[in-house]
Amino acid sequence: MQATRTVVFLSVESPLGDLLLTGEEAPGSRTGVVLTSVSTAGQRTAPVVQPGWRYAPGALADAAGQLAAYFDGARTAFDLDLAAPGSNLHRTAWRALDAVPHGTTSTHERLATDIGSPGAARAVGAALAANPVLIVRPCHRVLGADGAAARTDAEQHLLDHERAHAHAHA
Repeated sequence: MQATRTVVFLSVESPLGDLLLTGEEAPGSRTGVVLTSVSTAGQRTAPVVQPGWRYAPGALADAAGQLAAYFDGARTAFDLDLAAPGSNLHRTAWRALDAVPHGTTSTHERLATDIGSPGAARAVGAALAANPVLIVRPCHRVLGADGAAARTDAEQHLLDHERAHAHAHA
């Protein structure tokens, strides 16, 4: 029988509005917590704080600090312990996504080719749509099949932000 992990949460301000960070206590992780989600208010797949969850600003301070540094333009990548509750395809697509450099973009087709499955663009798109850790795992860097810009105002904001700060990290 697997022990139930305590879910912890924190809300932080960002240029996108309030972000809800959730995590699970994980004694073997670097900070004692694995990040399970970063979501925006009103996001379709966003978790909702539940009874029994523990407000834990200290437990999620590292994630909050790294997000603040990202929005300040001082950080281009994240170093956080993430929970990976997806299928093998999800995790493979997420690793390919993580390799898309800050300030650049890719497409579902290119990521599918990168993982050795050139015909799997739709499956890669579905895996990216299942990404629970927005910003940290940069789905905003993936453009539509036609090369169209980001699909939401938030995604466009993140792309513009990264491009504006790319020169500082070149």
